[in-house]
Amino acid sequence: MGIVKKQSIQSTIFTYLGVGIGFLNSAILLPALFTTEEVGLIGFLNSLTLIFSTIGCLGIPLITIKLFPQFRNREKGDNGFFSLSFYGSLIGISIGIIAFLSLNDILISKDNAARNYSLFFIAFTTIFAFRVLFKNIDSYLRMLYKTVLGIMLEGFLTKLIIFIGLLIITWGFKGDFSLVLILYIIAISLPGVIATIYLLTQKVSLNVNSFRKSAGYNWKEIVSIGSFGVIGGLGAAVILEVDRVMISNMLGLSENGIYSVAFFFGLFISIPSRGLKRIAASILSDSFKDNDMTNVAEIYKKSCLNQLLIAGYLFLGIWFTVNHVFEFMRPEYSRGLYVILFIGLAQLIDMATGVNAEIINVSKYYKYNSYFTGILIVLVIGLNLIFIPIWGINGAAFSSFLALLIVNTIRFIFLYRKMGLFPFSIKMLINAFIILGLFGCFEFFMPNINDPLLGILISGGLLTIIYFTLAYFLRLSNDVNQIINKVFRIKQ
Repeated sequence: MGIVKKQSIQSTIFTYLGVGIGFLNSAILLPALFTTEEVGLIGFLNSLTLIFSTIGCLGIPLITIKLFPQFRNREKGDNGFFSLSFYGSLIGISIGIIAFLSLNDILISKDNAARNYSLFFIAFTTIFAFRVLFKNIDSYLRMLYKTVLGIMLEGFLTKLIIFIGLLIITWGFKGDFSLVLILYIIAISLPGVIATIYLLTQKVSLNVNSFRKSAGYNWKEIVSIGSFGVIGGLGAAVILEVDRVMISNMLGLSENGIYSVAFFFGLFISIPSRGLKRIAASILSDSFKDNDMTNVAEIYKKSCLNQLLIAGYLFLGIWFTVNHVFEFMRPEYSRGLYVILFIGLAQLIDMATGVNAEIINVSKYYKYNSYFTGILIVLVIGLNLIFIPIWGINGAAFSSFLALLIVNTIRFIFLYRKMGLFPFSIKMLINAFIILGLFGCFEFFMPNINDPLLGILISGGLLTIIYFTLAYFLRLSNDVNQIINKVFRIKQ
C-alpha cells in the first residue's frame, strides 16, 4: 500500500485544491453571475461530453489496465503500446462526432434551450475530442505510476483556469456568456493537449507495427476487453451524468442549473475515492498478474474502511452546513436540498463498498462488470423515467441513490462468492454507528445560528473535533491515525 498511500495523499491534495476552486466556480461565481438556464447549459454540455467520451475511448482505459503489464518494457518504448492509445483515440473521436450528428434530435429535445446557443456544437465537439484523448492517455500514465499528473491537470489546472477566466470575464466583459463557453472549451481541452505533449517527450513509441507484433494472437482478446470496457465505463458516466441530460430534456435547462449546483455538493463526498481508485487499479492489475490475492484482499478491505470513515465525515459536514451555504446563493438554489441528501447517500454507499468495480475490472471476471454496468444503466434511466415526472430533480437524485445501492450490493455478493473477498469489519460497523449517532445529535440538539459564516465554522469545527477524536481513540483506521500522529507530532 506504500505507492497507493503516497500517491493517494498527493492526488487528494491536488483534488481538494481543485474542488475548492471548483466550489467557487460552480456554487458561487456561476450561480451568482448567470441565469439558472445558462448554468444548466454548462451542466448539460459537461454531462453530454462525458458520456460520449466514455464511448469514444473505445474501452482503451480497460485494455491498458489489463494488458499493459504484458507490454511493459521501457527500453523498447513499451512495445508501441502508446500507438493504441493515440490512434485509437482518433478513431473514437471520429465515431463519436458522427454519432452526435446522427442522434442530435434525440439527444437535444425540442424543449431543450441548448438548441438556441450557436456555440454549442463547437463546444461539444472540441471538448468531447480532447476528453477522449485525455482519458486514454491518462490510463497509460497511470500504468506508468504517474497518477498525480492526470489528477493535477484535470482536477486542478482546469478549474484554476476557469476560475481566473470567470473573474476576467466578469470584470472586463460584463459577464458575456459566450465567452464563458469559449473559456470552458480551452480549459477542458488543455489536459489532453498537455498530457499528449508530456508523453511524446518521454520514451514512448507510436510504432503501430511494434504493437501489432507484440500483440500477436491477443487481438481478439483486445477487441473483447475494449467492448466490455465501453459498457463498463458507461456505468460511471451514466450514474453521474445522465440525470442532467434527462432533466435538461424533460424539465428544461433552468431546472438542470439548480440540480447541477446541488449535485456538486453531494458529489463532493466522493472526491477522496477518485485518487485512490485510479492508483489502486494499476496496483490491483499487477497483483492479479502475480496471483497475489492477499494484496487484493488488503486493498479491498482498507479501501472500504478508509473511504467509509472519510465519506461519513464529509456527508455529515455537508448536510449540517449546506443551509448556511445556501444563504450566500440565489434563493432558488435551496430547492436542491434533497438532491444533496440523496446524492450524498449514494456516494456514501459507493465509497463504503470500496474498490469493488476496480477488482472485477482487472480480474478474469471483468466481463461481469459490464453486465453489472448494464443493470446500472437500465436502473438509472428507468428509475429516472418513473421518478423525475413525480418528484422532479429530487426524483433524479433518488433514482441515483437506489440504483447505486442495488448494484453495489450485487458487486459485493459477487466478489464474496467468486473470490471469497469479504471487506467489512467490526470497525466499519462502529464507524456506521458513529455516523448515525452524530447525525441524530446534530439534527436535534444543534442550535440555530443566524450568521451563515459563523454557522459553517461552528458546525464544521464541532463535527471535525468530535468525529476524528472518536475515530482516533477507537482506532478505526491505522492509516488515519498515522496521518493524525504526523500532523500533530504525536509519538507512539
